[in-house]
Amino acid sequence: MISDAQMLQRVVSNLLDNAIKFTEAGSVRVEAADLGSRVRLSVIDSGSGIASADHARVFEDLVQLHNPQRARAAGHGLGLGIVRRLCRLLGIELHLESQPGQGTQVHLDLPPGDTHAAVLGDVTAPNPGLVARRLLVLDDDAEVRSAYAAALGSLGCVVRPAAHLDEALALLDAFAPEVALVDYRLGGVEDGIEACRRLRAARPGLLAVLVSADTGSELRHRAALEGLPTLCKPVSDTLLAVTINRLLAEPSARRQRPQPEGAMPGDEGGAGT
Repeated sequence: MISDAQMLQRVVSNLLDNAIKFTEAGSVRVEAADLGSRVRLSVIDSGSGIASADHARVFEDLVQLHNPQRARAAGHGLGLGIVRRLCRLLGIELHLESQPGQGTQVHLDLPPGDTHAAVLGDVTAPNPGLVARRLLVLDDDAEVRSAYAAALGSLGCVVRPAAHLDEALALLDAFAPEVALVDYRLGGVEDGIEACRRLRAARPGLLAVLVSADTGSELRHRAALEGLPTLCKPVSDTLLAVTINRLLAEPSARRQRPQPEGAMPGDEGGAGT
């Protein structure tokens, strides 16, 4: 089969991680089969299984069926969302077979290696306005950074991730980002709003988008004073594209101008729940 080795490895790694996490006894295995018209790569476990009603939902961002308390030690529910995005980007058909108590089989169907055109032809078309646009992603969580990198990459962006503000500042000259996507809770001294302020001071004209699960009025007011569009987690690929495209289309004289509360880009329907 023909695919991107690094991305495919990430897909299988995330599936294995999920399978091991929910298999207390029994086995987890990887199988490959030549089905003629396609190559099937499968991750199979004998774990707790998934109800039919949840088969589609488990591949959505931030969904954790076995972690209702949202304990951080159990992850963020992004691993299978990354799998979904990368499979779509690589032209891989994704199939799930599972029932409670009967384990889970996840099948990845790829065109065989002599049909390279099929792999390329099935790739989701990037957003024309975002092709080759340079985006910096600042988030202190590696899994979240990876999820954004996969989503933005599938839209056509060139992405550089940063785990902390100093790393982001160091990327400004060499990478010259056009837009920074910044998480509000960075786990350090600075929050996302302060981080945006420092990034834009170091690179005047840099556009920035703040991402947060916090929907409080104080945060919205602070972001409005800085002229920061604010997106609420979870953020869909479509909303990311719309927000970034709109920022890039704004005249440069408006980019740094604070906006009144209630008129912030990204606040319209679909920003999150």
